[in-house]
Amino acid sequence: AEIEVDKIRNGFKKDMEKIASKFRPKITEVETLLEKKSLSKADKEQIMRSICSVVDELTGKAPHILTMFEEASEKVVQHSKAEIDAFVTSNVMDAGIRAIAAARELDQTPQITAGDKEEE
Repeated sequence: AEIEVDKIRNGFKKDMEKIASKFRPKITEVETLLEKKSLSKADKEQIMRSICSVVDELTGKAPHILTMFEEASEKVVQHSKAEIDAFVTSNVMDAGIRAIAAARELDQTPQITAGDKEEE
């Protein structure tokens, strides 16, 4: 489960780094425009396009990122269920073996197996 969690974390980090790398040039572009003494209509439109592209990028990536988290979470849950099932099964088997051993100690009658011959 821990390995899967690391994969999720690393995948999310990489996705966020990709998105951020697309935003950095837009931030620089907007900063440059805002340094002007006055903004033209074209400048204002460019600022709006930059902001909208950031929102579009996030909106477009969000469903994919959510799907990745859901799939990874399901894998972690399934792995955890398997671990719990194996633990319970092992403990039940151990308890059964101990119970059989205890019952045999209480019952001191000789055990006849297929290989034994009865005395006549």
